[in-house]
Amino acid sequence: MGAGYHGGFGKTYGGIRFSVGDIEYPSEPKLFFKFAAKRKLVDPDGVLDIVAHGGVNTIKMIINGQEKSVNARFLARILKHSKKYGKKQTIRLLSCDTGKDAYGFAQQLANKLNANVIAPTRKYIALENGDYIVAGTKKIGNITFIDEKDTGFMEVFKPGGAYRK
Repeated sequence: MGAGYHGGFGKTYGGIRFSVGDIEYPSEPKLFFKFAAKRKLVDPDGVLDIVAHGGVNTIKMIINGQEKSVNARFLARILKHSKKYGKKQTIRLLSCDTGKDAYGFAQQLANKLNANVIAPTRKYIALENGDYIVAGTKKIGNITFIDEKDTGFMEVFKPGGAYRK
């Protein structure tokens, strides 16, 4: 990778600071939420965004003042009782790796809510300017690099999709 394409947690990608929303990266979580809040596609056609640090099968939430990893069933229960969520409303997860596994968090949430869920197939990397990248990362020493050869995308998971047997 060329100069300017390194970083992690407030470093740079092409001169733009970035932060990764991954459960495994505990440093500077506020930066991820700050950058994700600048996203340009807020509420397109009524999509509800969930911004959280994520993994293949869980996301992190603050519950009673403590950070907890929660599964899709737990989030579905919360959403069903939320005034911000409309029945069968599409959910967009801005949470790393939640769409990486065909049986993972995004599919489980789609099944539980009977609604479409859009999720990243790799790391969700929030850029300071409000843009984002879905790609793998690699860590060398204390520096996190965006792996431009391991690109991902935002995938749509439909209800009734894959169930783990």
